[in-house]
Amino acid sequence: MQDGKYRVTVEGLRVINQIPDYYSGIGDRGDNVYVNVESLWEDPAGKPQYMHFTRQTLVYGDLFTSIGDLMEPRYKKSAPLQPIVYAGKKGKGLKNGDDVPYSPPWIRKAEITRDRLPMLLDEMAFTTHSGMAYIPSVWSWNEENERFSLWKNNFGNRIRESSRSIFRAFEDIRDKSGRGSRITKEDFLLESSALGLPVERIEAKRIDHGPTSRPIGMAMADDAFVFNPKVIVLNSISAEACASTDQGFGKGVLALEYTDGPEAGSAKYVLYLKIERM
Repeated sequence: MQDGKYRVTVEGLRVINQIPDYYSGIGDRGDNVYVNVESLWEDPAGKPQYMHFTRQTLVYGDLFTSIGDLMEPRYKKSAPLQPIVYAGKKGKGLKNGDDVPYSPPWIRKAEITRDRLPMLLDEMAFTTHSGMAYIPSVWSWNEENERFSLWKNNFGNRIRESSRSIFRAFEDIRDKSGRGSRITKEDFLLESSALGLPVERIEAKRIDHGPTSRPIGMAMADDAFVFNPKVIVLNSISAEACASTDQGFGKGVLALEYTDGPEAGSAKYVLYLKIERM
């Protein structure tokens, strides 16, 4: 397997089932959500051996009341005089069946950007020993956004602990490929908990079904809701396997489902990522 340069993008998302998002005196105006991707570069021979990156979109939905810095808790900063910039339309939140930024969301029809969909994550060379781990998530937004800030801080603090597990994932992919076995989605699409990456845990009594900052895709476990997102582990072997395979949405496109358990509201979003050889 030769090393190669690959482009990784988040192409779009589809709303299968929205979170009920009730505003006092106004009614159901739909969801407000944004996409976050935490990324970790791993190179056992590099200096440094790992680097942490974050990409996130503007908010999609109805932000008719929103001012301030949308990616930090309101109490941390003074709100500016002008409303924040957002990617949605005033008075129109996301509803069941909506596609963002267009339909179908997995077929690119616009230029790639850094803060809107389709969103560029990376254009870089992977080797058999080095590559990226991507942890995408879809978040329901509200003006405080404190839970997201805590998630990001926790992730940053846990990088060193998880780097060895990601190195081992690269080794497993190399070993399987070296034996002549075909690399499949199950080899590079793993759970965060299996790699020692942070799992979001929220006490059940703290979850409500109105506008709140939380990840979509939480499941009930004992007395809490748990979010254990998928990780896409890409070196040159797994990136080529994904880029050359059609999973039903064109070559290189992965459909990632984020589904709440019924206790959390049964919201469901699908996020479409694409890996393509350059």
